[in-house]
Amino acid sequence: MSLRTTSRTGLTLVEVLLAMVILATGAMVLMTAVSHCLAVIRISRNYHTARHIFDLGELEYPVFIKDEKVVNLELNQIEYKNGFTFSRNSIEDPAHKGMRIIHTRVDWSDRGNRRGEETVSYLYYTNDLSLN
Repeated sequence: MSLRTTSRTGLTLVEVLLAMVILATGAMVLMTAVSHCLAVIRISRNYHTARHIFDLGELEYPVFIKDEKVVNLELNQIEYKNGFTFSRNSIEDPAHKGMRIIHTRVDWSDRGNRRGEETVSYLYYTNDLSLN
């Protein structure tokens, strides 16, 4: 009697399944990282666009004095591209005569949520020339 030995090459089913689980886990981690990177890029792009819209709004609607009156203190929402809006409102500071607090805001919609950036500036103007 002769014993025949056959050599089997290849992988067992358990080894193949284990390799697939390891590869799927790695792919899932990689896809999660890419998703977070894309979200950061989108947030950054919206912020930079908002800053650009803010600069455009300040250039197109500057606050200035004309005939002893401050112009462009109140602006309702002005529409810009991609759903961005520019607005400005002001209130007089009750503690300081002639001081105005100006809120300038850029809003946009991000996946159904309202987002915005706001700056606060102060304007002191009085046409009183007395030194008292």
